[in-house]
Order: sequence, then C-alpha cells, then structure tokens
Amino acid sequence: MSTVNPSTLEPNHAARTRWVHMGIIAASYYLSGKFGVALATAGSGNITLLWLPTGIAVAALFRWNRNYWPAIWLAALLFNLSNDLALPVAFGISVGNTLCAVIAAALLRQFQFDWRFSQWRDVQVFAMVVFVSMTISASGGVATLMVGGILSAEKADWAWMAWWMGDSVGAIVGGAVLIAFDRGQIKRLWYSHRRQDHLFAGGGLILLVASGFLLGGDSVGQFFMTAIAVLAVSWIAMQMGPWAAAFSVMVLAVSTAMALYFQSGPFVDNDAHQGFTKLWLFITAIAVTSLYLASLSKQRGAVERRLKDSEDKYKLIAENTSDGIIHIGADNAIRYVSPAYLKQVGYLTEKHVVPTLDSLYKAIHPDERDALFASFFKAVELKSSEKFLTYRMQVVSGAYAWHEDHVKFLYDKDGNFAGANIISRDITERKQAELDLAESRQHLREMAAQNEELRELERKHIAREVHDELGQVLTALRMDISLLEMRFGALDPAFSGNVASMRSLVDRALSGVRNVAENLRPVALDMGLHSAIEWLCHETGQRSSMDCVFQSDGLVVDLSEERSVVLFRIAQESLTNITRYANATQVQVTLEYATHSLKLTVQDDGVGFDVKAASQRKSFGLLGMRERSFALGGTIEIVSAPGQGTCVEVTIPVNILPQGSPT
Repeated sequence: MSTVNPSTLEPNHAARTRWVHMGIIAASYYLSGKFGVALATAGSGNITLLWLPTGIAVAALFRWNRNYWPAIWLAALLFNLSNDLALPVAFGISVGNTLCAVIAAALLRQFQFDWRFSQWRDVQVFAMVVFVSMTISASGGVATLMVGGILSAEKADWAWMAWWMGDSVGAIVGGAVLIAFDRGQIKRLWYSHRRQDHLFAGGGLILLVASGFLLGGDSVGQFFMTAIAVLAVSWIAMQMGPWAAAFSVMVLAVSTAMALYFQSGPFVDNDAHQGFTKLWLFITAIAVTSLYLASLSKQRGAVERRLKDSEDKYKLIAENTSDGIIHIGADNAIRYVSPAYLKQVGYLTEKHVVPTLDSLYKAIHPDERDALFASFFKAVELKSSEKFLTYRMQVVSGAYAWHEDHVKFLYDKDGNFAGANIISRDITERKQAELDLAESRQHLREMAAQNEELRELERKHIAREVHDELGQVLTALRMDISLLEMRFGALDPAFSGNVASMRSLVDRALSGVRNVAENLRPVALDMGLHSAIEWLCHETGQRSSMDCVFQSDGLVVDLSEERSVVLFRIAQESLTNITRYANATQVQVTLEYATHSLKLTVQDDGVGFDVKAASQRKSFGLLGMRERSFALGGTIEIVSAPGQGTCVEVTIPVNILPQGSPT
C-alpha cells in the first residue's frame, strides 16, 4: 500500500492551476485579436479600434498574477505570425504589447488602484494609466513596422494614433469588464434587483446593440438614438455598478465598431481617419463617464448603507432602552418617539401614538408647564448645549409621574436651532423614595427637636430647683453663720476666723449655684431672645479678650419658646467655638427681624477654617447647629476660609407679632 505526501500535492496543484490560467489567457488573447482584426476599418491600414487583447492582458497581470506575462507574449507572437509577419517583426510587436500590459498593471498597483472602482479617483487612475501605458505598445509596434519596411514614414503618424486609440479602447473597455469582474458581486447584483430591473437592463443592452447600426440617418434620428444609448448606459451604471457599466459600454463599442465595419452608423465618414477618431472619442467618453457614474452610485450606496446601519443601530438602542427618547425638529415638531417613552406615559407601541408639543404641554402638571417650556426656549435662545429638566406629567391612567429629561440641543453651522434630542427617564419611584427619605429625616429632626425641647425644659426645671432650693438653703446658712458671729465672735477671737472661713465657703457655693443655673438656663432668656443674646455677648466679652458687639433692629416680638431657645443655643455654640479656636479680636452678632423670618448672624475676624473639611470630620457642633435650624424649617449658611474669618447666618420662619398688636 503506497502513501501520498500532501506536501507534494500542493505544488503540483498550483503548477497545474498556473498552466491552466496561462492557457486561458493565451487563448483569450489570440481569439480576441482575431475578432478585432476581423473588424478592421477599411482605409485604416488594417488597424482596428476594438483591440480587446490589451484589456485581457492588463486585467490578467493585475487581477491574477504579474508572472503570467509569458502567456501574453507567446499569444501576441503567434497572432502576429499568423498575420504573415516576419519573425523579427512579430517578435518586436509582441514585446511592445507585453511590455505595455506589464507597465500598466505595475502602475495600477503603484497608485493603489481599487479594482472595484469604489471612488472617482479609481476611475481617474485607471484612465490615466491606460492612456499613458498604451503609448508603449503603439510606439513599439509602429517602430517595428517601420524598421521592417512594412510601414512608410508618411503613414507613421496616423498608424501610431490609430494603434494607440485601439489599444486604449480595448484596455479601458475590455480591461474594465475583466478587472471589475466578481462572481459573488454579480450573483448579488442579480438577486438584489427586481425582475423589471433585469428586463429593463436587458432591453437597454438590446438598444445598445441596435444603436450602433441605427445611430445613422438624419441629425434628429442620430441625436435620438445617441440619447437612448447614453441614457441606457447611464441607468445601467447607476443601478448595476461598475462591472455592468463596463459590460454595457463594451456591448456598445462592439456594436458601433461592427456598424463602422459594415459602413453604417454616424461614424461612417468619407475620411476613414475622421470616422475612426470620432468613434474613439465617443466610446472613450461614454466609458469613462459610465465608470464615473457607477463609482458615484457605489459611493452613494456605501453612504446609504452606513446611514442605514447607523439608523438601525440607533433604532436598536432607542427601542430597547428603558429611557424614552424624543427627537424634536427645527420647527419644534416631534419627529420621533421611542416605544419606551410611550410605555412611560401609558401607551402601547402598537397604537403608534405620536404626541405633539401641545399634547405634552397639556399633560405636564399645571404648576410646572409654563416654567418648563419657558426654560426650554430660554436655553435655545442662549444657545445652550444641554439642559436637565424635572417635572410631573400626567399619564394615561390620570396619575402624575415624575420625569427627568436630559435635553441635547442641536444647531446648524450658522448657529440656528436645528432641533433637540431628549432622553426622558421616569423617576417616580426615585422621587417617591426621596420624598419618603425627606419625610423620614424631617420626622427625625422633629423628634430631635422634641428631645431638645424636653432637655431644655429639664434644664429649666433643674436650674430653678438649684437656684431656688439650693440657693435659698445656702443663703439661709450664710445668714445663720453671720448670726453666730454676732453672738459669739466677741467671746473668742479664733472663732471669728473660723466663721469668716465658713462664710467664704458658703459664698463660693452660692457662686457655683448661680453659674450652674446660668449654664443650664440663663435667666435673661426668660426676658426674651433679644435680652438673652445681649447678655450672652456681654458675658463672652468679659470672659475673653474679644470685643463682642451685639446689634439688633430693636423690634420686640413675641417669639415661641422653641425658636428662642434654638437661636440662643446656636449663638451660644458659635461664640463658644470662636472663643476656643478662632483667635478673634472682634465678634459681631446681629439679630434682624423680617415679615416672616428671623435672621441671626455671627461674624468674627479670626483664623477661619475649611468648611468642607470640617463637615467631612463630622464636627458635631456644626452638625448640631444645622439640625436645630432644619428642624424649625430654617436654613443655615456657614462661610469661612483659612485666614478669612467665619460668618454663621441662620434664618428661621416665624410669625412676628409686635407687642400690643391684636391677635
């Protein structure tokens, strides 16, 4: 049993494929040359306009393999020998034919030519390379004929021009068909178009075949048939692409060349040279134009496909996201509404409900709609790039849902409003959670305020007990000590010293009782907030080296015990902090009364501090002041910076009733 080595099969298969390709190229070159010679125009010196072998050679070396040039040279040599040319002449002409194809394929690669003719640049490169490289074959062929004595110098100019035109048409028509050939693309082309498109294209090809013979006659008929030919090629180019365009032009070129051969059509002229030249101009112009239209259509198709892909991706995202998406045009009309938005407001996507700005306006909560739309159009007026809007909207069920919209404004190059993209999110659950959290915090503050009120009542009770009970006992004790001194002091001098010491201890106890009572509940607080803060500033100034100044508008009000205590404690905490940490020389305390609020301001010229850093350290003094004010529905603002002093400003709502006013 023998074994087969796969590594030896691959080179053999590649070699067989290479020889098959070279055979196909050589046979195609030879047969197409015979066809071209058969259409040689009378009076042109047996030179044909439709020299398709050049196109076959260029396409084979560019699309298949540049090393296939021997097949081209051999086919050209055999063809020339078959036309009864001497071996040296046939050899020279075949070298020129091969060399021009090799150089053309090399230039196409050098200039990065795309064989799919995807851009107008590819058409330009292809045409320029063909026109330039074909001068090599024309020059080599004419020179060889002149050296061989076959062509006279008088006919060399026309022979060169005719040779060059024939090769260039063969390359630009036949070469384009083979270069742009793609089996898969042709299959897609067939299946992607409708049957009527295929019938129309087929009819166009029939017209192109017929037009080569029917373009003659009077000027009206010639113009009519020329227009039909141009329209047919243009339609095929724009609808079917580069390969179909090149194929249709080749059909037209064959039909017109055959018509010229049979002395029919508009290119028949008494001067064969002029008819030949006019045909070359016609075929070349329509070939380049059709390739340009095909590349333009291909670019447009690519752009449309990219736009379609982008649109599909956009729709995929828009229709599968939980956030609603709305697109508003430059005329403020709604252009697109995503299914998610319709679900947010309670509609089903099957209903295809498209809201308008008027319907949205009516659905927004009456308390917010005017301000919301005014904010939107104000942002447009200010050329804002984006804006966030929060509002309530009535859904189909009749309830109101909270929405948060991120609006992205669009402008054209002149800065004019071009529309807006809105991403809408239903935040009803989040808003309800925020409201529940705020309510819970308010309950906690109320509980804290109630506890603080109970503490104040306890302090007040303890202060009174200490002041009234213990103070009275100590006062009675001091009186008894004084009575003892009066009765028995004269009997024993040492006894008087002991009594004086006892009186001093009792005085110290009385002073401690007064201090404890004042700290627990200042007596001045019973006389009103104004008097209490004024007393506090006086005491602070006496205990420190600071100049503590109190200012007020002088309006005496009836203020609840709760609010008086809160403001007093905030002022007390602020002055305590200033005394401990601020190193201030002057403190300004201001109490201002307004119609519905009361504002306390404590400002010093001390060292200041970083408010944000202090908040992160969870300073309980500052936190306590904030919570005291928030519990009463007030606000507190602390402004400070290192080296710039500190300002504490507290505002609480209060019903101010001047004394003596009717209630």
